[in-house]
Amino acid sequence: MPTGPRRVVVLLVALAAVALLVLLLNREQPGDTPSPVADEIAKPTPADHGGRPEPPAEFKVVPGPAPPPAGDSAGSQQANDQQGHDQDGAVQDFKKLNRYPASSRRLTGDSADLLNPNSRYERRQLLADGEANADMSWEVLLTADRYFVRGREPLEVSLALWHENREVVPRRVVMTASRLDVDNTVSLSLQRDGSGWSAQLFPAQHWPGYVGELRVEATFSATGLAQQTGSLVFYFTSPGQLPGEFTGEFSDRLSAGDLLVDVGMRVDQQGRYRVEANLFDVAGKPVAWASFEDELRTGLQGVPLKFYGLVFHDAGATGPFVLRQLRGYRLRRGGSPHRQDMADYPGEYYLAGHYEPTDFTTAEYSSPWKKRMLEFYKEALARGVKLGQAGARDE
Repeated sequence: MPTGPRRVVVLLVALAAVALLVLLLNREQPGDTPSPVADEIAKPTPADHGGRPEPPAEFKVVPGPAPPPAGDSAGSQQANDQQGHDQDGAVQDFKKLNRYPASSRRLTGDSADLLNPNSRYERRQLLADGEANADMSWEVLLTADRYFVRGREPLEVSLALWHENREVVPRRVVMTASRLDVDNTVSLSLQRDGSGWSAQLFPAQHWPGYVGELRVEATFSATGLAQQTGSLVFYFTSPGQLPGEFTGEFSDRLSAGDLLVDVGMRVDQQGRYRVEANLFDVAGKPVAWASFEDELRTGLQGVPLKFYGLVFHDAGATGPFVLRQLRGYRLRRGGSPHRQDMADYPGEYYLAGHYEPTDFTTAEYSSPWKKRMLEFYKEALARGVKLGQAGARDE
């Protein structure tokens, strides 16, 4: 065994090798790693979609149960189960999560964010006001019908309240909307909505030429409940700032065992664009999601959406197919928001081609990055490195 300075050098080299391996295992390869939106297939709680972190309405929330204390039998058993994870399973998990390229994924009923791309996910939550809700019997839901508002679209905001699981009509309700960077508050006109309240906001009437964050704030009370305040954040792209438009021109074709749908666009602002769409069979069953991301110049052009061929075999899908939920945006690196939305395409496109299962590839996606990562996994296992589960992007 090495001793003295030589032993120190050996230890330092070993530590450096481990650090390098960890770095490479977690390294993102440009153009070859799953996108933020693809990550959302595994997480119904959005992170936008488009990479958006979607904050809930800002009320104080009662925390859930605390985790078991150190040494607790349940916590120890969970830790032991995690440590006992089959090491070969980590490699298989990685293969499964990278079965398709990052720009194409299979859609299932669990693909919440991709099937409902502009939905919000607020839920009923307890008011954690120590005085007003000491018995934790009051719940509230402040939400809206969308997260991104484009052009002249309206935003529909709603407020509902429960006491001991029974609906209660909120009183003294006031809703306002504002930009965070200027002192320009707009009062919203309220309407009764069942036992709650709703209001419509037309941002284009108040903030023309604006791209950025807006906030709706609601104050309310009820018999036996002191005044409460909550707020929602959403993002607005005004009509004059829409960066492009879908023209409604489409074509479809096969390419090396994959299905390509060319989407017509008019680009008004040069930049890096992301375009996404979902593919269904004619019975309405979701089949696949695909995305395009690249630099685009101004003018009329087509962008290709590539649906990876293996997806059709895994989904057991047969044509004819229809393209729906076409959406896109221009990326604003370092901006807030990080995207400048296009208006969603309101229609759908029935693919012209007749495709058979034999037209599509049965091969798993392969790339130099994926091969390198598999080699790193195998080398780590050979050295006795204990690997956890490979990521959290199960479909």
